[in-house]
Amino acid sequence: MKRKSAEIKRIARENLTGHYGLPMGAMVVSQLIVTLPTMFFSWNLTPYSGKMEWAIYYVAAFILTLLGVVLNIGILQIALRMGRKQPYKFTDMFYGFNHHPDKYILAYLLFMVVVLIPMLPAIAVSVGMYVTAISGSMAVTKGFFIGYVVAMCVLGIGGEVIAFILSLRYSMLFLILLEDNTKGIRQAMRESKALMQGNKGRYFYIMLSFLGWSFLGLLSFGIGFLWIGPYYTQTQVTFYRDITGELDRTENQTDPYGTRQQNPQYSTWSASV
Repeated sequence: MKRKSAEIKRIARENLTGHYGLPMGAMVVSQLIVTLPTMFFSWNLTPYSGKMEWAIYYVAAFILTLLGVVLNIGILQIALRMGRKQPYKFTDMFYGFNHHPDKYILAYLLFMVVVLIPMLPAIAVSVGMYVTAISGSMAVTKGFFIGYVVAMCVLGIGGEVIAFILSLRYSMLFLILLEDNTKGIRQAMRESKALMQGNKGRYFYIMLSFLGWSFLGLLSFGIGFLWIGPYYTQTQVTFYRDITGELDRTENQTDPYGTRQQNPQYSTWSASV
């Protein structure tokens, strides 16, 4: 059953009610682990200081990005177990480091390559225009410039649209690998493609529905994101459970009195620290 956005978000809120503490704390810690070193390198090794500083800066930024990818696997693990009423703990935040982190990193890199491929024509045209302008090998006439602008608009906008569609197609990649990291990355991508067939528009609408929340988070100087972050992640996980049919199977599991079975084990911040 394809649940509407409002129903998906309602289930996500129910899963979080009274249990915001742990996912909120895990999100803050994971952000600090990545953000503090990033700030250090930004202040002390700007990419404009010299070639060596430039290299160190971007290598460090790349490594920290990959670190954030693996940490996010742990955030998804907490949300997934919470949604399933399974025991979870704060240290689940580091789940990705103990379960083939290289696979999650490779999946992220492959995902980025696939999403960036549609942008290559626009990048090639932009580089070509830049080389032509600085080399002086060809006069940049008004007609040439207009043609360049038109080409950039068509290729740029078209590439971004295709890239966004591809990002939706493979958006379930990490959750699939989280469920079974013995699967190959290409297999997980194929499964994500199959799951998102006919569901990309619905997922896009759910993402759009968080724009208002994000605006409120900005108005609160970022404090609101302490609640919005776990809410968004739990909504993402609930959507995944919906398109895989897990929510339907859970609802069909009833006791002799016709009521849904619930796992009484539910973690709290104090119990898991």
